[in-house]
Amino acid sequence: MESLLRCPLCAQPLDRQDTRYLCPRGHSFDRAAAGYVHLLPANKLHSKDPGDDKAMAAARNRFLSGGYYDPLRDALTRLALAYAPDRAQILDAGCGEGYYSAALFQALLQAGKHPRMAGVDARSTGKVGVCMATSGPGATNLVTGIATAYMDSIPIVAITCNVGVSLLGKDSFQEIDIAGITTPITKYSFIVKDVTKLADTIRRAFSIARKGRPGPVLVDITKDVTANKTEYIKKEPKMPQPDCSAFNEDDLKKAIQMIEKAKKPAVGRILK
Repeated sequence: MESLLRCPLCAQPLDRQDTRYLCPRGHSFDRAAAGYVHLLPANKLHSKDPGDDKAMAAARNRFLSGGYYDPLRDALTRLALAYAPDRAQILDAGCGEGYYSAALFQALLQAGKHPRMAGVDARSTGKVGVCMATSGPGATNLVTGIATAYMDSIPIVAITCNVGVSLLGKDSFQEIDIAGITTPITKYSFIVKDVTKLADTIRRAFSIARKGRPGPVLVDITKDVTANKTEYIKKEPKMPQPDCSAFNEDDLKKAIQMIEKAKKPAVGRILK
């Protein structure tokens, strides 16, 4: 029987041999002690961006839309309904299109289990990721993830809660200056103290996260804002546009000439 696994480099079938999988062209992939197989080429295993490129993400979307994984998705949903407790907290690490997590969330919600679910995969989709945490220790638990997003240029919006405005700066229970803590590792930090400014702040946060060099933005919301109400006015989000004002065609021609004259040119992406 032909192997179901295919070599990601040449599309030939992979056959298991002891602790590795080998294709007819000699490409080898290790099998970890935990049972999974590393299908990344060796030069990509320690890459800062080992995830799917845009073409791979589009191909995955077409494959999932074809319904080939529906039986697996339905079986996973049935297991979750049988074993997940009420108000289950589920993290889908590497959620991609949200194919499994969306179906799982809807099934648990319809069953009255009130799930809390989050997915992490901004690298492969290019969309802004979102994470939320409560005040104090909940907010500080996000610091490592925010720092990683900052170093790897991953667009995320981190939403945290804080004490009421009247208690800020008074060492209240679970009060923490999360905006101050994350200032060195975010593109921008907001503290929302007025509910009428909340919607516009969220819109700005998403715009900043995507603009220029992508990265994390923090939105800290005080308890007063979460308790108050205001009229929501829907607005179309403003997509950030490329800014070419810093250089012109003459600058590009000059850069080309410098590259052509260079003995060992090294070209990388431009970070603003």
